Amino acid sequence: MRSTVKDKVCSVIIDSGSCTNAASRKMVGKLELSIEHHPHPYRLQWLSKTSDVRVTEQVQVPFSIGNNYGDEVVCEVIPMDACHLLVGRPWQYDRRARYDECKRVEARVAGHSMHL
Repeated sequence: MRSTVKDKVCSVIIDSGSCTNAASRKMVGKLELSIEHHPHPYRLQWLSKTSDVRVTEQVQVPFSIGNNYGDEVVCEVIPMDACHLLVGRPWQYDRRARYDECKRVEARVAGHSMHL
């Protein structure tokens, strides 16, 4: 799926199987997003079977999908090649977003449903 971050087109994956929201280090650097130290650094192991990644930084990412939806999400900053932005269960839970059977996303914002 495509999204826009700071007027640049980026790839986004919405993954209900992911327990984290993540932003690629490369995207964060190119878009010069403000990085903050993670309040509770930890190791993330789902990225590779042989090694883990130490999560020490966070970033707030403003993004939009289409013309109907804009949001901000706090993400862990990690090296990632699969996409620029991965939003997982934390974002889905907070926004009550879900996939329907047609692989469209429904988000409820301020009591209103919208399809992305």
